[in-house]
Amino acid sequence: MSARCVGGGQKALELALEYAEERQTFGKPLAEHQVIAFRLAKMSARIDAARLLVYRSAWLLDRGSPAARESSIAKLVGAGNAWKTVDDALQIFGGNGYVRAEYMIERIWRDVRVARVYDGSSEVQQMVIAQRLRKGDVEMAYE
Repeated sequence: MSARCVGGGQKALELALEYAEERQTFGKPLAEHQVIAFRLAKMSARIDAARLLVYRSAWLLDRGSPAARESSIAKLVGAGNAWKTVDDALQIFGGNGYVRAEYMIERIWRDVRVARVYDGSSEVQQMVIAQRLRKGDVEMAYE
């Protein structure tokens, strides 16, 4: 589910960037307005952070190491970051993104929202993380 969130957020970012380059307001592309440029930058940072958490969890599992805490962190952060990123993308699209299926962003918005509930809600992930911390699972297992 974490990787799916990263994929949804990435696609939302790509669609928002494309739309912001095409859509003109006040004689220039939306992407040239500082508020939109900063929003796109934050969207990119959120998705990259979530992607790295997924990679870390997968790396630990590939090594045969336990990764319950890391996997829960990846899901918690991935779902939250994807939700915020897709919501920001929808904001860039404005009403067009919400009512016009041709832009696909509305569908991604619905799909990503459910990630905060599927495979254990965000609250369940927080419980798993807290339980692992109380059992001493605090340090990352790097060589």
